[in-house]
Amino acid sequence: MAGKDHFVPIALTTVIPSFSSLLLPRGMMLHLPGPWPLLLLLLLGSWGPVPPAAAPPPGVTAVRWFITEHVRAGPVRCSTEMPQINYRPNICKGQNTFLQESFQNVVATCQQPNRTCKNGLGNCHKSAGRVNMTYCLLTGRRPQCTYRTTYQNQFYIVACNNSQPGYPPNLLLPVHLDDTVPLGPTHFG
Repeated sequence: MAGKDHFVPIALTTVIPSFSSLLLPRGMMLHLPGPWPLLLLLLLGSWGPVPPAAAPPPGVTAVRWFITEHVRAGPVRCSTEMPQINYRPNICKGQNTFLQESFQNVVATCQQPNRTCKNGLGNCHKSAGRVNMTYCLLTGRRPQCTYRTTYQNQFYIVACNNSQPGYPPNLLLPVHLDDTVPLGPTHFG
């Protein structure tokens, strides 16, 4: 097929032009003798994806990490709570929101009508009412990872999945805080 030989796949979402497509006219291929093409692929393949700062530690389920990352009984200080979120060396999470809500109430949000998440999936649910929350915004990088703390009262949107380890298979549970939604503008008259 025309064009297929002009790209070397590196990952599902990333391709790079091959040497032949950079140096030679369309339809001509450059065959590099020896180990050079293999070495190039090995080198490029070693640049694997870096897990996001919010990725759960090894062995921690998505539900358990959601609780650690987003659920607190009351207001918190970001400087106290964020170190357990920033467990990876040299990485500070840019922002985080702690819901001042019980886990049971967040689980109940998963029973609200489905809506589309930011990533396009349809497994998100908006809270029935506004809740108090603590918003943490990174203001200083490693080694301190300092944060500004802001208290808010907003709706929240969570992504929910079933079949989570340690829970009944048909129970929808929160696995990601997708967004927070402030109360819309108030119009008088």
